[in-house]
Amino acid sequence: PSLENLRAGLAQKWRNALNKAQRQDIDIQIKQDITAQALFLKHYLQDRLDKKYAGASPAFLKVLMETAQHTDDLIIAETYQKGRLIAAQLFITHGKAATYQAGWSSRQGRASNAHTLSLWQVMEQLKDKGVIWLDLGGIRHTDNEGLTRFKKGTGGQIITLTGQYG
Repeated sequence: PSLENLRAGLAQKWRNALNKAQRQDIDIQIKQDITAQALFLKHYLQDRLDKKYAGASPAFLKVLMETAQHTDDLIIAETYQKGRLIAAQLFITHGKAATYQAGWSSRQGRASNAHTLSLWQVMEQLKDKGVIWLDLGGIRHTDNEGLTRFKKGTGGQIITLTGQYG
């Protein structure tokens, strides 16, 4: 769909958060370099420890970023406000699709809706690259209601997949 149709499909609260973020002095920088990778992992690990969530292991993300960087499939969206890094998101592209892998946000980042603006700008960039499918990852209705609401607010389709059994 066009960007206009994508925006129209956003939940009202998500669109309001995007509008709020766009009125603020927020700068999104897309990077791939090793410095950005190390900075992402440092903040991501601290966020995981502070908030006590499982998430992907930093070792796994490091290998994923190194591999994706060599094929130009790595996107690290760093969000700055007044020169201070307040949030970041990690995406990997693969063909006509992309996957949101991990992200973190500071208190300031959450207050300014940094992830909303960052995700929207990455969606615009992915669309320009010919990506037609963005996987935001799983949702669990029983915990982390804020993340579930955020993902649902994008207006995307919820798909239920079978689990892995060993």
